[in-house]
Amino acid sequence: MRFDDLFDDLADAAAAESARELWDEAQELARAEASERALADRVDVGDALRVWLRGEHVLTGTLVRRGEDWWALRDGADTYLVRIGSVLRVRLGPVGAAAAVAGQGPAEEADPTGADRISARSAPSLRRVLLLLARDRAAVQLSSEDGAVLTGRLLGVGADHVTVAGDGTTLVALSCVAALRI
Repeated sequence: MRFDDLFDDLADAAAAESARELWDEAQELARAEASERALADRVDVGDALRVWLRGEHVLTGTLVRRGEDWWALRDGADTYLVRIGSVLRVRLGPVGAAAAVAGQGPAEEADPTGADRISARSAPSLRRVLLLLARDRAAVQLSSEDGAVLTGRLLGVGADHVTVAGDGTTLVALSCVAALRI
């Protein structure tokens, strides 16, 4: 009988060790998978965000739409297009007014970005969304990576720049655009 208890204890210890090794391996795989995720993929539609951008711009809002290189944040009546390449850091969670609109799904209101005109299966580029806005001569407030803020109408989009007419006509390199308030 004592040998039976000894063998049972050894079998239980071996099973526990095997379970620990399996758990450790699963954790290592999860860490490896997480290390491959890009910043843009860490947030989901419906998340409340505070976003710090180059140029010392800080935006808060609920993520309502995303594209291949941009996010659309809604904060109350304002919608912001954020170029992901300008994002320095993101805080997830309730952030003021964003928490109040978090219950509104992106399909509940018309999308002022114009991205709703593009197939939901495609992930349009920021340039493509800006082309739609320029076609409508949308009123925008453009925040650039150098800290400047331009207010005017989006007149056109070139291969590597946008044209904003406000106090004069200004050409801004797409790589310098941090965000646009629509």
